Amino acid sequence: MIYNKSKILFGLNSAQEAIKTEDAVIIMEGYFDVISAQAHGVENAVASCGTAMTADHVKLLSRYTKSRRIFLSFDTDSAGINATKRGSDVIKTTLATLGDVKQFDESHISATADNKYACEIRVVSPPQGKDPDEFIRSMGGDAFKMFIKEAPLLIDFLLNNSLKEKSNAKTPQQKAELSTKIMDILKDVNNKIIQSEYVKMVATILDIDESSMLKELNRLGNIDNYSVKAPIKKNVVTNSSQFEIRAQKNLLSVFLSDSSSNNYQKLNELLPQDIIQDETLIIVKNTIDKLACTINNVRELTKNLFTEFIEDDNLTKILTDLVEMSEAFNGLEPDDLERAVRENITRLLRCYSEREVETIKKQYREVNDDDLEALKIQMQLRDKIKLRTGDK
Repeated sequence: MIYNKSKILFGLNSAQEAIKTEDAVIIMEGYFDVISAQAHGVENAVASCGTAMTADHVKLLSRYTKSRRIFLSFDTDSAGINATKRGSDVIKTTLATLGDVKQFDESHISATADNKYACEIRVVSPPQGKDPDEFIRSMGGDAFKMFIKEAPLLIDFLLNNSLKEKSNAKTPQQKAELSTKIMDILKDVNNKIIQSEYVKMVATILDIDESSMLKELNRLGNIDNYSVKAPIKKNVVTNSSQFEIRAQKNLLSVFLSDSSSNNYQKLNELLPQDIIQDETLIIVKNTIDKLACTINNVRELTKNLFTEFIEDDNLTKILTDLVEMSEAFNGLEPDDLERAVRENITRLLRCYSEREVETIKKQYREVNDDDLEALKIQMQLRDKIKLRTGDK
């Protein structure tokens, strides 16, 4: 009960200040990797304690790096590469309510408001097939820091790793198989210009037709979209609702974190009036507001909330989820906490706006083109889209 490997990171006690200072954390695979790293001046290194990366590990780390810059430094063998993929998937899933993952290095693009990302995942992969412990002991901490400085983004690491198989892709079938594997990586790139540049690079390396690869990539994307949007439209609504509920929970969990004790009023003022829309979560928020009028201690607030909901299993479960989610915000400075709240609000409002636009589009399709009502809905739709995109 005391020692839970899925919630503990080896070396965090001695790395946390360095993680804050560097605004970045290096996740390694083993204890000796971390011991060697910290002993040679790479002080922001941690490792999972004999288990795979978990959501709890990611939440724990998000307290210490406000930019959520995460470096994965596992072994360079096939097992280490698979661990890198699994770890990155856990990170992306855990931080999904905050924003996207950084996909490219062009700062003038990635820094814009419409392209914020929840985290920046990079992969540190020293050469010569050595694991971090072996490399640092033989080459030194400064040499390892150079690889940290030049570490590629996750997408570039995955692409480069796949392209190493190009020598085995000689027949048309082998090239098609490898390009399909690569397109599975590229289809997640949201920016179509960047995506097309990657396609151009890959097509040149594999000596295949660029336009054919681009068409196939678009076809795969359409298949994915169709499988979600067309015959099972209910799933779209369900997934959207699940995302919205998760994001709303994330906002409510802030009020149960240690960092909110002296900032309740200010944090509450940040929330737009209708930002919490789920009926059950509205009950939770109203109860928090009621209790917060007389309680300014988070622990006491949480205790009283459980007392209020003791006869409702659903509310009790939700409250348990909120307490667990609140751990990600513990220890944050007021400015960092406010920033996290604003990011959640922005994404929720964008999600609500997109849902509202789809509703208006549906209304428009159901009326006659020459109907006055259609014109009204068309103007309403135009205004909503302009508001969403920031057009004047």
